[in-house]
Amino acid sequence: MFHRLIELRKEVQSKRDQEQKGSPEHRAFDTLQNILKIIANVASYGIFIEVKTKDEKCFADAYGLEHLRAQASKKENFGDFFHPIISTILTSGARLLLAMAEAWLTKHEGYYAFCDTDSIAVSPFHWKKLQEFFEPLNPFREGEFLKIEDENYDDETGQLRELWFYGISAKRYVLFTYKDGEPVPIDDGWSSHGLGHLAIENKEEWEKRLWTDILRCAYGRISKEQLVEPYRGEYAVAKLTLTKPHLLLRVKGVNRQKSKTKWIGPYSFVSVGSPTTSNRNGKPIVPLTPYTRPYDLAPHQPFTDANTGKLHKEHTELYWKTVDVMIGEYIDHPESKFENGHRCGRMRRRRLTIGSTIYIGKESNELEEMQILGLFNEAYVEYRKKYDSMNTSAC
Repeated sequence: MFHRLIELRKEVQSKRDQEQKGSPEHRAFDTLQNILKIIANVASYGIFIEVKTKDEKCFADAYGLEHLRAQASKKENFGDFFHPIISTILTSGARLLLAMAEAWLTKHEGYYAFCDTDSIAVSPFHWKKLQEFFEPLNPFREGEFLKIEDENYDDETGQLRELWFYGISAKRYVLFTYKDGEPVPIDDGWSSHGLGHLAIENKEEWEKRLWTDILRCAYGRISKEQLVEPYRGEYAVAKLTLTKPHLLLRVKGVNRQKSKTKWIGPYSFVSVGSPTTSNRNGKPIVPLTPYTRPYDLAPHQPFTDANTGKLHKEHTELYWKTVDVMIGEYIDHPESKFENGHRCGRMRRRRLTIGSTIYIGKESNELEEMQILGLFNEAYVEYRKKYDSMNTSAC
């Protein structure tokens, strides 16, 4: 079934590419191929690794290097078709192929710029030979096993173009070409990681302009001061939906200042700021305030701290990070996964020594909101050894 779904998607993609971009036929085929992709992902992976999380304290048996009876703040239940052997073989197989590609490139004195779950960006001299090396593994009747991505082709001529990569750290990169001697990001060729949470008008245009300036700064066309100057006075504001009871409790202080008809309720939008100050316990003060348009009004109204719920009413804008400061930190972000990640050049893998293990659950269904709020430790279920009794149900 999986095999047929992939082949059917390839057939639909072929029909789509024969139609003019933007035409009703092209859009219809593109929608259909995307539907087939989703079905294939769900049927071959999603349903077999589904875990449903519930906010409920419980005891659990955790298995890994050892077996321990643990306590957890959330309860994870298997989905109806849970079968982790199938799903983990799929993902580990993809990582094995990436490791094979890396080993082949090393042997043939090639290089790669980055790799993701099912893709790798390699040196131009080697891509065709690497594709031929993997072709005997191709289980499909049509198309190459390693397909060259559309980003490699010029939109106007349809010919292969010279494609360049500039990376800051993992998931912070841009693909670009040169036009009249100037670096220009290709359409949809940059990562939004670390930027995607910002509430900004004309987001795609804003990100492309920023990455263009980052490239110009990297190549000495402009200074870092010139790069951040256009963003001075703007505040880094994110938009968040209150989907969890504990987040709703955090805005009680703001609600007390308002009439009940204007309270922030469940599933309401709020504006969130990037912190600039810490409280007495050393935790960052994360501003949480009613959602506003335009966005830059948010820092000038009372807010509560997402960590403590404490209300702040005076000089509130001082607690919000400005966009120019955020961009300055963004472009200087070191890559912690590599030995020389704080320097320029080709990265070297770290050698790791495992000192201890922490048992965590599978689900991270609050990861997005935790990243916006900066509360990373609360995103996963952590299984700790049971030291005290709790009045809970078993799981």
